[in-house]
Amino acid sequence: MPVKPVTVPPLPVTAKMPLNGESNTVVELTEQAVALRSVHAERDGICAGCLDMWARLAPHPCPQADWAERVLQQATPTT
Repeated sequence: MPVKPVTVPPLPVTAKMPLNGESNTVVELTEQAVALRSVHAERDGICAGCLDMWARLAPHPCPQADWAERVLQQATPTT
């Protein structure tokens, strides 16, 4: 019986890593955090992004989702 390969849809590449001392602006960091948060969502207590990308059973929030939440909390102005 042939084994059917599992296909994972490609992730959106919106994050740009700083190179040679470049710094990310708040807007760029916020965009990266939104992209990470959408990929590293909760699926039955497990991080869906970690499971899909690395086959890693990481509890949600994983370090990436935690970072994204902290960035978004800092970037969101309080009233």
